[in-house]
Amino acid sequence: MHSSSIISVTFSPNNHTIVSASVDGTVKLWGREGELFNTLKGKFTKTSSVSFSPDVDGNIIAAGSPHGIVQLWNNDGNPLGNWDAHNTSIYNIRFSPNGQIIATGSEDNTVKLWDLHGIPLKLLKGHTAGIWGLDFSPDELMIANSSDDGTVKIWWNKGVLIIPTKGYLGTVNSLRFDPNRKILATPSSDKTAILWNIENLNLDGFIARGCNWLSNYLKNNRNAPTDICDEIKK
Repeated sequence: MHSSSIISVTFSPNNHTIVSASVDGTVKLWGREGELFNTLKGKFTKTSSVSFSPDVDGNIIAAGSPHGIVQLWNNDGNPLGNWDAHNTSIYNIRFSPNGQIIATGSEDNTVKLWDLHGIPLKLLKGHTAGIWGLDFSPDELMIANSSDDGTVKIWWNKGVLIIPTKGYLGTVNSLRFDPNRKILATPSSDKTAILWNIENLNLDGFIARGCNWLSNYLKNNRNAPTDICDEIKK
């Protein structure tokens, strides 16, 4: 057992192992019957979030700490590395669906994307309070995050903001894409949950709608290029 509060828990992708993270500074691996497999220790004294890599056996375990540190282990409990990711607490840590990117959401109002060696890839910023909810879309094209500021932001995986959403009076505690990437679910401390239709949030759809908006201008302006939307019409 842990000696203090458990903050985060999740199943391995094959459902054979459970990982728990505690403010006692340890991460523990358990069997489905409650048997303790291993106790993982790292650079930090407290842990705040934990995640398995998405490969079938969950070969990498990532944990974030209230001190902004990321620690990696293999599923045998051997340390793979650690790095200073944020100056303040990491509230959420997630792997991308292909397992090659780690996202961290922090009390510092930002989301950071990292490779498995701790090399920074992208900085997503725009919230005015800490980041609680964090998820990749199943096709890896989008990243969504939610915050204490009561908003949700959806980004392209290259770090470009697609759309900020509003509609809450309190903290948006969490969020998840559905497996078909058609709906984003967001619950809040204001006692409501919202289901967002995101099926049409894709680059081709944006370009097609843009060409539709431009159609009258292109027809009536003799100086406008005539081939700007030809590829969309094919």
